[in-house]
Amino acid sequence: MRWPIRNQILFPLAGVVVVGVALTTLTTASVAARQSEQATIGRLRQVVETLGDATIPFTPRVLEQMRGLSGAEFIALGPDGDVRAATLPYDLLADWRRLSPKAAGDLASLTDSPPLLLAGERYFAAELEVRPPAVVRRLVILSPERNWQTARRDAVLPPLIVGGVTIGLMLIASIWLSGQMSRRIQSVETQVERIAQGEFVSVAVKPPDDELHALASSVNHMSASLQQLQESMRRTERMRLLAQLGSGLAHQLRNSVTGARMAVQLHRRRCSSEDGDESLAVALDQLTMTEEQIRSLLTVGRGSGSIPVTGPLSEIIHDVCRLITSASQHAGRRFHPPEEVDTTVCVADFEGTRAALLNLLTNGLEAAGNGGDVALEVALDHGMAFCRVSDSGPGPDAEIADRLLEPFVTTKPEGVGLGLAMARTAAESQGGELTWERCDDRTVFTMTVPATWPSRSSQEKGPRGASEDPVRTVGTR
Repeated sequence: MRWPIRNQILFPLAGVVVVGVALTTLTTASVAARQSEQATIGRLRQVVETLGDATIPFTPRVLEQMRGLSGAEFIALGPDGDVRAATLPYDLLADWRRLSPKAAGDLASLTDSPPLLLAGERYFAAELEVRPPAVVRRLVILSPERNWQTARRDAVLPPLIVGGVTIGLMLIASIWLSGQMSRRIQSVETQVERIAQGEFVSVAVKPPDDELHALASSVNHMSASLQQLQESMRRTERMRLLAQLGSGLAHQLRNSVTGARMAVQLHRRRCSSEDGDESLAVALDQLTMTEEQIRSLLTVGRGSGSIPVTGPLSEIIHDVCRLITSASQHAGRRFHPPEEVDTTVCVADFEGTRAALLNLLTNGLEAAGNGGDVALEVALDHGMAFCRVSDSGPGPDAEIADRLLEPFVTTKPEGVGLGLAMARTAAESQGGELTWERCDDRTVFTMTVPATWPSRSSQEKGPRGASEDPVRTVGTR
């Protein structure tokens, strides 16, 4: 049987509160009733003792005054038990003689004797001896029961009302607090159920800042972590699948490309054109670009198993500019290559850097659109090489802008989303980085990699070169 935590908190707390307040209220009411009773008896005793010490005869007039002061009825009895004076009507005296109550001896036991019924009125009776004895020997005090009940009710009712209101307020507060806590726990429970079903959502964490607040924050953090883990697993599975498919296709594709390039080269040697036709050279460049793209795809899919080879940056720029110039002319775009590159500068991963720049420039040509332009700039600063590729296109969609460099992120219907991921991997493997931004209505990708000068001596490497020419930019803007 399900026992909600709300009830587990509410019932014990409410029970303890009700019992505690009830006991306190009853104790207070009992004490108040006893104090009221003692106050009434004290008033009666004070009246009797005051008048008795004054040696005033208990005449009917004096007894009437005593009744007015105390609210009780009085009967003065002589030595023989005959009635000498009374505040009761004389028709009730016969009933009094017939009942003949037993003397209490002291006012403290006034309510201990059974009540007397006279003319439909119930009285508590006490009989006192008068000292010094005179005409009146004994004095009977009849206190109406209704007066006692009224006094007790007036004394008991306020504590009971306060206790009842306190219990009600405590119950309302307990129900509200337990309900609030239960709703917060149910919110976390619902979120955990949705996470278990694969919906990695976060909920608003509401105050106060307590243990449930920390629990909800932890569940949100767990949801975000699981979402990232799931996305990482999906990317890994897709890359593993791509590697499996690519390993089977790569051999066929590269053999086909190699065969086609050999055929074009053979035809070019046999049938050389004397009118300056560059169509065969363009075809060879396109085949070379295709081969580079296949190699970069396999690098992302299964990881490069070869050791990176250091090579000159100028040769990389020359190769990619030659390939992109042919592609830009064919696509109707303008390409602005760098004017010159320091031939002594080298990068740690020659093949990876070339494939990355080639991919960035190819993407730029596609994004620039008809009549657009793409520019490549190279800069050196404090031992780092900055290769900036900018295009005049509209830039990536806002929905993927934050994830643009992650694998399989693309808005192209025929795209795979691995080109920028490959470029970032190539930069980070050398201790660099790949970033992008929108600047002056252009999309700018900056690939930063460490630069080395193998041909220089150790005294002339990076730091001196950087100090002599802290920012050296070669290219167009």
